[in-house]
Amino acid sequence: MIEIAVDGRPLQGPLSGVGKYVWQVIVNILKVTSNVTSIIYTNRLLLFPITESRVKVYIDSRYQNMKPLIWRKFFLSRIIKKNPPAFTFFGGTFTTFKKLPGKSIVIALIIKRIMQRD
Repeated sequence: MIEIAVDGRPLQGPLSGVGKYVWQVIVNILKVTSNVTSIIYTNRLLLFPITESRVKVYIDSRYQNMKPLIWRKFFLSRIIKKNPPAFTFFGGTFTTFKKLPGKSIVIALIIKRIMQRD
């Protein structure tokens, strides 16, 4: 099985905006492939139920009161290095993640707002 590490920070609150997009990317990857497992790394509980059988959630509850950005920057890379995935899917870039083995999935979003007269 190919493992994809996913940043759980956008998925921590209600699913809207970036969180909804990240979840849809995960679901679509799992629909297209049969040998992929996604692991969501987070330091807080997710507010929605995970119904996909090939999605695992790793919750580091020791640091649940820490801000997710700080936890991700200073603690998450150590957790991932213990069991390195084949791919990582994280928003933003931090120097700690550039040192991780494996490949990265880079998604560039171009958002264009089209305003039409009513």
